[in-house]
Amino acid sequence: MWFKKFSPRFLPAVMFGILILGGGYLLIKKLQSYPAKPGENIVPISSPSDTGDFPEIDSIVPPSGPIGTVIEIGGVNFNGFEGDLNAWIENEQGVKGIIRGEAGSSATVIKFVLKSSYCKKDTSYSGLACSGYLAVIPGKYKIYVEPWGNKSNETIFTVKEK
Repeated sequence: MWFKKFSPRFLPAVMFGILILGGGYLLIKKLQSYPAKPGENIVPISSPSDTGDFPEIDSIVPPSGPIGTVIEIGGVNFNGFEGDLNAWIENEQGVKGIIRGEAGSSATVIKFVLKSSYCKKDTSYSGLACSGYLAVIPGKYKIYVEPWGNKSNETIFTVKEK
């Protein structure tokens, strides 16, 4: 039989391996069932690209206006890294600028006041100064969100003269 050829000196190593694997399994099960405490922030460990929950814009209100217009983008799955709630505005030449969601923004609504210029690059985590700006002048602009690198559908906003 096979166990007659089994050397007793390997028995401690086999037992140790079983103990480690079993203990690791039990620890993982315990951590998976650990309930959150009230008020504890739970941060998802997966991005929308992992789960298939891509961002989608359903509405933009109003669809046009001058600089200073309060705008609301409605849809789903807008929240990005560390809870970022940003959108992008892109002119007809393909130059884009980042719009930072303001107070009242959420995973389903991004609120902001249309400004006359936006930084062309997201420098929020680098701490670097903005190196170039998109000037917002009257015309048509694409607006979209791109959390976790997943670009939503585009909606059109028309910037009007004051």
